[in-house]
Amino acid sequence: MTNAVVHSEGLVLVGLYYHPGEGRLLLVVHDGNCGPPRRQNATADDESGRGLALVDFFASRNGWEPTERGKKVWAEFDLPVPATTAGRTAPLGPRLPAAPSASTPTNCDASLRPATQARSARDRPP
Repeated sequence: MTNAVVHSEGLVLVGLYYHPGEGRLLLVVHDGNCGPPRRQNATADDESGRGLALVDFFASRNGWEPTERGKKVWAEFDLPVPATTAGRTAPLGPRLPAAPSASTPTNCDASLRPATQARSARDRPP
């Protein structure tokens, strides 16, 4: 989320979704910057530059994709499934707004290709 706030151009939307029946937590960040997330090579003395390395380490899956107004970056975290909540899902926040209509102007290069790192066989998150 810090990367979106620091490097974005415009509005940043953050969604956090808890799916207890599936044992996962999904973090989705939309921002107005069309460029792909860039992993930095932080040294021991650097005060920043470790965000994507931490996401790669802790997330079971993560990736990004271009949108009409920037990009969507997501990370999925596997959680233990408590016996008392099996089979229920409860989002922690409101759903992300619907994608802009086809008539909405875009400011992003359509040639951008999404990058995904997957460490499980589950379907890609919404």
